[in-house]
Amino acid sequence: MEDNHQEPRAKKARGKGKLGFLNDLKDGDKVQVELYCGCPTGETRKHLGHYIGFLAKDGRMLPLSVSYWKYMAPARIEAATQEIKHIFEYPEILDDKIINKLNLSWKAHKSNMKKQGFDVNRTREENLAHRPEGVVGSQWAPLVEMWESEENQKIAAKNEENRAKQIVHHTGGSKPHMEYAKELEAKLGKFPERLDIFEVTRSKRSKTSDPSEAVMDPVAAEQYARMVEIQKQANQPGSGVVLSGRSDAVSAVLGPDKRGRVRCLGTVKPKEFWGDDASLSKAAELQSENDRLRQALTATKEDFEMATKRIFGTGDTIFCIDKAGDVKGTTATKPEQRRT
Repeated sequence: MEDNHQEPRAKKARGKGKLGFLNDLKDGDKVQVELYCGCPTGETRKHLGHYIGFLAKDGRMLPLSVSYWKYMAPARIEAATQEIKHIFEYPEILDDKIINKLNLSWKAHKSNMKKQGFDVNRTREENLAHRPEGVVGSQWAPLVEMWESEENQKIAAKNEENRAKQIVHHTGGSKPHMEYAKELEAKLGKFPERLDIFEVTRSKRSKTSDPSEAVMDPVAAEQYARMVEIQKQANQPGSGVVLSGRSDAVSAVLGPDKRGRVRCLGTVKPKEFWGDDASLSKAAELQSENDRLRQALTATKEDFEMATKRIFGTGDTIFCIDKAGDVKGTTATKPEQRRT
């Protein structure tokens, strides 16, 4: 049958533009995936992404007629991942990321096919006659029927509404945020703050006489300014602002991370990135310690002022040690007496 799963077809991809790297592989060789913070990076990241996209478009391996990815047969997903492992060498920590990338690429391909061949204002017969080349013939009719359903149209309308609410879009293009983090680390000499990544992924070169000038969307610029201000306050002793882990300037302005993602770093699992640090309790602990130190400092200052008043009224001799280490004595006098 047309939809039956076939054996891995990696060699058939040889010679195609984005998959040209396959021509450099000898029999038995694999592409060693380079990692940065647990994510693919460098040229091997591009090769891996292109190959995953290639497989996601294979309707015989991953049928588009499946309504949602969660209903995709595990055997089909396993077959796709095994074909990837036939070409690429990577640690097991990438397994979940590979499957997630397959999911996203499959959904993106499905969305593109819908844009190319389906129009809710056309009749079913007209839509059936507009099957894109990227869809297996036997899968087009079920897709059209699914997209015509009232339930699916409600979901599509809701998704469009949600996308309209997103008022700030990143300008980083297809490059993952973690790649920007890597570039910033090379420049700064340390792993960047999330607000640094926010800045570079929300800025774009302005079309002015100065090619180095970068501009930012007004809403993003306002958010970034608030982040910088919060960061400055946190760096000032006694400000009362405590930033730690997830509870940084970015979360203070944009809110907590969504499930399965670290804001400004993409599809990185929060627990993997932040570790087991319970950020809220840690921040609360630091805030409590900060408050305790401020109270202790205030009490010490009050005690010092009271002791000073008592000394100035006695005329006693005060002994102190100067910078050279010598002990010297002086008679305590009131401040106004010293000025005269």
